[in-house]
Amino acid sequence: MTKAPPPPPITVDVVMPEHPGRAYQRRRRRNRPPQHQRPGAISGAQEMDLWLGAASHRPPVFADDRLRRRAWAQNRARLMLLVGGNGRRPQAWWCYEAPRGLRYPGHAREQSVLFEAGLLTEVERNELLEFWRREFDRTYSASFFFCEGPGRILQGESGRAAHFAWADIPASLIEAWTAERVRSAAQIRALEAEASGAGSEPGAFRASGPA
Repeated sequence: MTKAPPPPPITVDVVMPEHPGRAYQRRRRRNRPPQHQRPGAISGAQEMDLWLGAASHRPPVFADDRLRRRAWAQNRARLMLLVGGNGRRPQAWWCYEAPRGLRYPGHAREQSVLFEAGLLTEVERNELLEFWRREFDRTYSASFFFCEGPGRILQGESGRAAHFAWADIPASLIEAWTAERVRSAAQIRALEAEASGAGSEPGAFRASGPA
């Protein structure tokens, strides 16, 4: 008696769904024209120059400022979309579009300077206000401290000031929110004093225990 041959193996083709981000990048690369076909196409080094500024340790990547300004005008929309949010601006924006008298203050103070100058978009402004208020309120928690470095722990007013500087909270907001806290504390003390005074008046109701 012969054995029946074993059944053929069952194979299942599993198709994993493509991640939406990867699919978007794939379509973007496929639809993106070659660099030499794009109007105003610039090299990676030139793009970094417009974003972060000229590198002092490397030769200039633009022949002159006229060509650099033209490259910024032709690539502005794309660069602003890539690196021009969250209260930040490319260095070319500071060179060619910042209002007269407004100079780049450095990375640490860029967000507050643009906020105070009224140059943020509504989305940027709302996001930063939420972040700044959260960091402001954190400094008034009982467990708050600021680590300035190894072995350097700041608390109280000094820690608060250091944290405000780290978060780049605008001075106008610090002043307004501090005054708001002072007013709230005064109102609470007044209500507590009023309640305490009402309880000590003659004839005031007092809860009595069992006889």
